Amino acid sequence: RIIAGRKEIYNDPYQWPLIYKANRDQIRDPHMLFVGQQLVIPRTVTIEEVREARRQAGAQAPYDPPPEAFHPSEYR
Repeated sequence: RIIAGRKEIYNDPYQWPLIYKANRDQIRDPHMLFVGQQLVIPRTVTIEEVREARRQAGAQAPYDPPPEAFHPSEYR
């Protein structure tokens, strides 16, 4: 949540499942990371994937990201 919540990443802690899914090959537990890991930060996701990540992370409905959070259209 801390990484996803950083302003330069997604600015939304509920988008952490996007990072976890992109790095499953090196992350066994999404709540435990190690110093030196180099993580992929997905930028080519759809708004549907963002909504699903927020749902999986336990965000309250509606699952739309807040206006100040990462939105996929910003990176296309």
